[in-house]
Amino acid sequence: MEQKSPLSKETLTIRYYDQIYSYCLRRLPDRESAEDTAQEVFCAFWEGPEFTDERAALGWLFRVAKSKLSDYYRARDRRMTNEAALSPEDLPDEAVPAVQDQALRDSLSEGFGLDGLLGEAVRSLSEEERELFRDVWIEGFTYAELSRKYGSSEGAVRTRVSRLKKKITGFLRSILWPFGAAILFRSIFHFFSGWV
Repeated sequence: MEQKSPLSKETLTIRYYDQIYSYCLRRLPDRESAEDTAQEVFCAFWEGPEFTDERAALGWLFRVAKSKLSDYYRARDRRMTNEAALSPEDLPDEAVPAVQDQALRDSLSEGFGLDGLLGEAVRSLSEEERELFRDVWIEGFTYAELSRKYGSSEGAVRTRVSRLKKKITGFLRSILWPFGAAILFRSIFHFFSGWV
């Protein structure tokens, strides 16, 4: 019985790169992440086994892509967990520039109480957003409870909470940025710890 010769990896890369890249792009937040992930897939492909069957090669590529996507989200989740676990004490004193504005200094020292900068951010929200804010950060509802309350899937609720965090973060960034990124980093992650 005649043994088939291995397929050209160069030919397979040219033929399937766009397909693997598109697969990654649909599952990742941006083009750069998709490009990096597709590149990792094809690096593994070139270092991996030889193939004599094109369908087997394509199946292998998709399995590796799926694995690389899982790696990406595991690493992101670990990073977010570590960032959320940071307390203000984790930054050295010299990383936080002196704040000259007394009102801003008072707001920061109050830990973003509702009468400080966070209060300003919350007041800038729509009524629906304020209700979601209360449910998440004051009442402490879980995603499952929010899903039942709002009659949406947990995924939809997670998206709403994520958008709300971005909106609040953007508001705080616009106020805090002149005073230094360290304050912004420290304050936002302290507030959002537990809701990543």
